[in-house]
Amino acid sequence: MTAVDPGALDPRLADDAHVRHLAVTAEAYLRDDPDRFDVIVNDMRMDARDSARLMVAYAPQLYRDGLAVMTLKLPETGRRELIDHALAILAAAYTVRRAPTLPQSQRNHARAAQARRAGRIMKLAVLADIHGNLPALDAVIADLERQQPDLVLLNGDLINAVPFSPEVIDRVRRTDWLVVRGNHEFYYLNWGTARAAPGSDDPARWGQLHWLIARITPAQGNFLATLPDERTLYIPGTQPLRVTHGVPGRNRVGFYNEQREAKVAAELHAVGEQTLVSAHTHVQIDRFIADVYNANGDDFAALESDPHASRPPHAPATNLPPRWHLVNPGSVGLPLNRDPRAQYAILEAVAPAEVYGGWRVHHRRVAYDRRPALDAFGATGMLDAGGVISRLFYWELVTAEPEIIYFYRWAYQHDLDPDDAPWDTFHAYVADTGRDAYAAARDPLRHPNL
Repeated sequence: MTAVDPGALDPRLADDAHVRHLAVTAEAYLRDDPDRFDVIVNDMRMDARDSARLMVAYAPQLYRDGLAVMTLKLPETGRRELIDHALAILAAAYTVRRAPTLPQSQRNHARAAQARRAGRIMKLAVLADIHGNLPALDAVIADLERQQPDLVLLNGDLINAVPFSPEVIDRVRRTDWLVVRGNHEFYYLNWGTARAAPGSDDPARWGQLHWLIARITPAQGNFLATLPDERTLYIPGTQPLRVTHGVPGRNRVGFYNEQREAKVAAELHAVGEQTLVSAHTHVQIDRFIADVYNANGDDFAALESDPHASRPPHAPATNLPPRWHLVNPGSVGLPLNRDPRAQYAILEAVAPAEVYGGWRVHHRRVAYDRRPALDAFGATGMLDAGGVISRLFYWELVTAEPEIIYFYRWAYQHDLDPDDAPWDTFHAYVADTGRDAYAAARDPLRHPNL
């Protein structure tokens, strides 16, 4: 048997003398004049149509009357159309004998049950804050193929900031991931209603949003409209896991590693589960928080800044036992911790005696080429249409620092309203800080060797 997988094999197979492991992708193996087989099995987590095309490419490697087995990874909506398209592709090289379907919930529970029966660790991948960055998402998807998690969760903010939001929505719709809405989905969903952000009809300040709205199709918008705002997972054999973009009921509350424990506890006091997966602030967090409820102080305004959040002063943790395990996977598309790599997390189910709350966190960072994303700012017209905010988003992709917060903080410190005359304020900011030169010196489009 030949196993073609760039990742590591299951330990039970790694020592099997009958298994030959080739640590390459299926596409790379096909280019190297592969062997012929009686059976070919494809269970890769990729778009069903792409998977079908790959199987057609492998058809010449089957002996006559050979058998091909594959699974089609299907989204929550539009499954029938996708199945029909994939089967039509396969019909060019195969006779399809049987094509049973399995609903997503059953499929997810089946995979979790298989993990338990095999006696291996249940792995959950958590992504968040893609912000329209398709190249970063593609890099993470490739890493997921190597990690092979049992479930994938996407914790909000699929869209806005980088110019590929429609493409990101489509890519996510073609998966079997569990998805939660974030605050940036609501910028789109609230547009043109009484819920819209005040002044959002002003193209000088909100041109980025106007550009985005013109490009999201009704079908893509309906997908965002029907997403839940939070999920609580009760996977048999594991501890409950609460997932929401901020905190339950408030998707613009965010957390930092330097934040005072009492302030974090004040925001978490209504969360009954031991483990909360949050997002929003674009930094990776793995903290254990004691039940120190202190609602005094003025840090709450900083927690609800928009977009992203500012950093309250550091204070040491208490010595009390933990009440919550707080996790942030970081940002796939727009990290703000001075590391531009695409970031996410793998959570492993363990005994609560090993890790409080029963989930061990492994933060991951994946290098990718940012130049296509940066080039798209100008090529798509978003940089011109989006004004100051689009320029600041571009800088955030370059520097991996909270450039929007820096700009707004400077404006308020100088008694300026950045929303009233954004370009005038921006030019004054650049003249005073030299931030444009700082970003330019780190821009991969200007310096290809970075």
